[in-house]
Amino acid sequence: MKTNPLEKMKKRSPRTRFFWCYTLGFLLCAAGCYCWFLIKGKTLIVDSDGWRQHFAAFVYLGQYGREVARTLLATHKLVLPQWDFSIGLGSDVAGGHTLDLFTVMATAVQVSKLRWRYVDQREKPLTMTEALYMATVSGGDFWADFGEKVGLFEEGYALDALVLDDDSLKNMRTFTPAERLERYAYLGKGALTAKFAQGKKLL
Repeated sequence: MKTNPLEKMKKRSPRTRFFWCYTLGFLLCAAGCYCWFLIKGKTLIVDSDGWRQHFAAFVYLGQYGREVARTLLATHKLVLPQWDFSIGLGSDVAGGHTLDLFTVMATAVQVSKLRWRYVDQREKPLTMTEALYMATVSGGDFWADFGEKVGLFEEGYALDALVLDDDSLKNMRTFTPAERLERYAYLGKGALTAKFAQGKKLL
């Protein structure tokens, strides 16, 4: 004699019933939200944003997954990478409110200091030179897979650069290059004297 599925559900524990009811409700809500895209032949990826944002994200997630699989096969341990400088800074304007990478760098350093102070003091906060790396070399490293050599002041790399004059930020003592970088990132009142793109002077 076959048992009615509803009777089986009634015999289960309250936690099990809640789990299945919640799962069923979630699936129905998800189907209601996304069926319109299937019916209309639409996608969640905006055409103008696909290459710059979503494709880069898919490539990064693919690299992330391969790294997890490689570690699992080599060491027989499941290790999930928690942080990777190759993400870069300022790669998506939707993640912030400004196109000024110096402001993005300063904000990243400030947030990392807040995290160090209030969340986990075992991890040191970012330095301004590390933030500069994330904003330049790290972003350029991604495009190396596509034959583009950008993000470094080295032979063979495309020169994309801004020449900034920080003489207006006067002080009684001499600053190191790292200190001048940090001062400019926080104050940002220097003058733009030259601009280069692909080695060609634009300004």
